[in-house]
Amino acid sequence: MPPSLVRASPQRDSPVVIDEDGTVVYIIVSDPDDAEALTFVWALDGEGLLPGAQTIPDGPMRRASQIRLTPETRYDGATLTVRAADGSDQNPAVEVSWEIVVDAGGTR
Repeated sequence: MPPSLVRASPQRDSPVVIDEDGTVVYIIVSDPDDAEALTFVWALDGEGLLPGAQTIPDGPMRRASQIRLTPETRYDGATLTVRAADGSDQNPAVEVSWEIVVDAGGTR
């Protein structure tokens, strides 16, 4: 069975808003076949892969992955994407994307 999205924060179709303290973005993915095989790749359009993400067990069939973003102007207007795959060519990956809004001054 392919992996499936359990939860994302922020929700799909909502922006990632980074304030002066930064923000944490995460997803939880379920894979009834082998959750330990899940891999997560975080990327920023125009920059490629983002380092610093953490993967956390979330029960026997689920894994969570999160990344902390700081209020950097290079993120403003960019698209953040995370892709979770179970390593099988047979199963489609879970992919979630968000637009990033940097609101370090509290004016947006």
